[in-house]
Amino acid sequence: MINAQSIAVRSTGTKRAFTVLELLLAVTLLSLITYALYSMFSQTQKALHANVSQTDVSEGARASLDLLVRDLEQAVPSKIFGMTNFIATRSALGGVIQQTLDANVNRTNLVQEIFFLTKFNRDFIGIGYRVTGVVGGVGTLSRFMITTNASQLAANNLLRAFNSAEGTNLQRVADGVIHLRVIPYDVNGRIQLLNATSPLDKNVRVINIRTLVMDPYPTDFSYSEGALPPYLDLEVAFLEPSAFEQYRSMPAPAQQGFLNRNLSKVHIFRQRIALHSAPQ
Repeated sequence: MINAQSIAVRSTGTKRAFTVLELLLAVTLLSLITYALYSMFSQTQKALHANVSQTDVSEGARASLDLLVRDLEQAVPSKIFGMTNFIATRSALGGVIQQTLDANVNRTNLVQEIFFLTKFNRDFIGIGYRVTGVVGGVGTLSRFMITTNASQLAANNLLRAFNSAEGTNLQRVADGVIHLRVIPYDVNGRIQLLNATSPLDKNVRVINIRTLVMDPYPTDFSYSEGALPPYLDLEVAFLEPSAFEQYRSMPAPAQQGFLNRNLSKVHIFRQRIALHSAPQ
């Protein structure tokens, strides 16, 4: 007869433990699975941060672009002898050149100061935009505004006020601006330079300065008296906020290299604007 004790002894004797090789194999497989999951999680986190950064840049850029577009659309001619209606001049603080993936092609960022007149009832309003606090070609987009009655508008007094404005007279719009430019076009969509057949020649002055690279577009131009450009191409480029903070903390010799390595962190926005009060 087989008793319970002998059965217990037999069943205990059939148990088998893991070998060292099996344990090592299990640990290795577990490590590989953990590493794969961690890598996937890390890539997902990077993609999420990139999307969040892209969203932040897009939202801030769109808000700034909308403000610029609304202001520029309302530009009006003064129809006053010698009065500047619209002027764009290249700032000496801008002009950062970035290397692209093509070794033979560089991207030139240009920063302009822009001033123009708008009107509300009998008041003329001077509105200006400039990039302030510039470090190595990157700074803060700021807005200037001044209002005066039509009877007191004379001798470009509003433009002079913009040229001398600083500090609290300027309203902060957006940080990390590396490129700000407007390009004038005529009613036929061509770059507007002096045209001998145009009746507005005496009111249009275009100064084309090409000091950084060969540039087919006017970098400095102004319209006076009854003239305005029918259309403008507005270009604004922003450096991502995190990249902007890194850039500002770097010494000057390292900033150019940082921009070259982070070309993808510069986001460019373009929009064609029709000036409703421009002569057609």
